[in-house]
Amino acid sequence: ARETSGGTIRKSGEQRAKGRFKQDKVTFERAGAIAAMIRQGDTQASASTGGLTLAAMEQTLLASPDVAALEKKNWRVKMAMTKLFELQKDNLTKKDFKVVDVCLDGEDPNSRTLVQS
Repeated sequence: ARETSGGTIRKSGEQRAKGRFKQDKVTFERAGAIAAMIRQGDTQASASTGGLTLAAMEQTLLASPDVAALEKKNWRVKMAMTKLFELQKDNLTKKDFKVVDVCLDGEDPNSRTLVQS
C-alpha cells in the first residue's frame, strides 16, 4: 500500500488481486476442481457432477454470472481459464502451469496475479 497526495492509501495490484481472489474464491475453486477432474480423466456425467459432463461443467463455469462479473470489472479470467483447461487436457500429469502459458489474451498484470493466485 502507498499513501497518495490526498492522504488516502491505495492497495497494490497484488493486494487487489488477492482480495478479489478471496471474494470470488468459489469460482476459482471450481476451476481448480475442473482441472483436477481433467487430470483424473473423469469426463463422464455422474451423480457427483450433478449429471453434467466435464465439458458441460467447463461451459457452465465460463458462462456463469460470477465469471461474467469478473470480466465486467476488467478482471480478465475467462480466456485464461479456457487456456488452463486446454493445457490440462494436453498434459494430464502436470499440476501447475506458468502464468505466461495461461495468460495469452492480453491480460493486465492485476488479472495475471489473480489467475496465478
